[in-house]
Amino acid sequence: MLYEGKVEIREEGKGSKSEGRYAHLMSDDKDYILYRDNTLVVNDTFFEPFEGRQVRVTGQAQERVHYLQVDNIEITND
Repeated sequence: MLYEGKVEIREEGKGSKSEGRYAHLMSDDKDYILYRDNTLVVNDTFFEPFEGRQVRVTGQAQERVHYLQVDNIEITND
């Protein structure tokens, strides 16, 4: 599936074992946490160059938990 939106990286889980930086895709109607297959979702520096940019993501969402597995990501005209 194809998803479009803006990437935002947030500090989350302060004081917990899952504390760290999480990449989010902010679309018109949803907020997805981005992750790559076989990569820990927290502190994945792969998404840092996309922060604040409009992107197009190819991947598969787990709607129940609002996670989006990223197969491909590209910057669109922003």
